[in-house]
Amino acid sequence: MTQIVGNYITYGQAARIKSVSYQVVVWATLLVLMAPIAWVIIGSLSGLDALLAGDLARIFGSLTLQPMRDVFFASNFLTYYKNSLVVAAGVVVFTVVASTLAGYGLTRVQFRGKKWLMPAFVVRALVTPALLAIRLCSSWGAPRVVNSLVGMILSGATVPISVGSLSLRMVFRPARTSFW
Repeated sequence: MTQIVGNYITYGQAARIKSVSYQVVVWATLLVLMAPIAWVIIGSLSGLDALLAGDLARIFGSLTLQPMRDVFFASNFLTYYKNSLVVAAGVVVFTVVASTLAGYGLTRVQFRGKKWLMPAFVVRALVTPALLAIRLCSSWGAPRVVNSLVGMILSGATVPISVGSLSLRMVFRPARTSFW
């Protein structure tokens, strides 16, 4: 066992204090980060009426799988899930094709206005999709694209196309033929 000599602590005591303080910080961080996830899981098992009442005893006392059954069997969950899969696949395909073409065009093809496209892609990558949603909904209302799978795919692919185009520019740059 180490003893404190004078006003100093030994190396072993300092290492132990450091180890314990790291563990306290890690566990406190995990608690803060996982509390909302635990609350969502508990809320999904207790039902809406118990959550709205705000009584913790009622929330924890009425944990059941009935809300899950309601979601899966009393709603159109399979339709929503199928639509989500279609939109996700469409966004991936559209993003890969458009980013590849844009990356190649920005690197190898010479055209007027090319120097302005790069800053536009950077700015577009920095703007959050929520800001664009208002404008997209108002402009896509007339051609009936707002509540369609095509509208979801196009709006979901706006940011990945910008980022993908910027990333693929490096792929299409000419390789150096000599290192000397």
